[in-house]
Amino acid sequence: MMKRITAIITVFLLLSLIPAAGMAATATDIEAAQALLNVYSADELLQMWTEIGQALRLNGYYPFSELEKGDTGYEVVQLQTQLTALSYYQKTIVDEFGNGTYNAMREFEKANGLAVNGIASVEDQQLLYQKAAELTAAAESSTDGLISSYSPEGQLEMWQQIAVALRYDGSYPYEVLQKGDVGYEVTMLQTRLQELSYYEKTVVNNFANGTYNALRNFQSQNGLKVDGIATVETQQLLFSSAAKAYVQRTTTTTNNNNTNTNTKNDANTSATP
Repeated sequence: MMKRITAIITVFLLLSLIPAAGMAATATDIEAAQALLNVYSADELLQMWTEIGQALRLNGYYPFSELEKGDTGYEVVQLQTQLTALSYYQKTIVDEFGNGTYNAMREFEKANGLAVNGIASVEDQQLLYQKAAELTAAAESSTDGLISSYSPEGQLEMWQQIAVALRYDGSYPYEVLQKGDVGYEVTMLQTRLQELSYYEKTVVNNFANGTYNALRNFQSQNGLKVDGIATVETQQLLFSSAAKAYVQRTTTTTNNNNTNTNTKNDANTSATP
């Protein structure tokens, strides 16, 4: 137990050296992340990150994204899992928000005095996790007592900053992201693409054409398969110090002895994220 307490205290001290997740990587940032990884293995940090994330879901401070029909990804899986725990969802858990999820959400909303529209709003998800925790007693058993002693804001900062070290190390539990996906991971993807000048639009939480086009340009300029899908391999390189920033392409045309040089920036050709 003493080792566990010492570990978390040391994490907080080391995390004071690392900026919040999503900021551009510098040599100093990488050194700070490495300092953290010199004290703990990636597996230990991942365990802490997972436990803190669970605490954030239970106390309502997790960066939830509104989910609705057609959405896909990890957040949908988590939504269905909680609905299953409360017996609202009885189908196979998948990563797509379809009719089964929609109907289950409506039943949950109706039973809990919420607006009945089948859309998993932030408010809906905060209450859903709270109810599931009460049923399974997860609030008492799944999080470290010392972690719980910090404010939710402090937990969120710690969770984000541990992620910085895991991303630098390549040990972050990336999930494949593609068009239609929503959530915190999409926000981080867009933030990093923006840091490297591939994405120039407003950072949001949904993966649409703008993200797709920016990602294809990143893949093209970094020697990856160009398909607009954020695979684990693509994200590992994207968040590493080896990622190449966007370079504008230039084309030269000659017409009647006049040479014109045109610069083309095709990283963001769509009006959507």
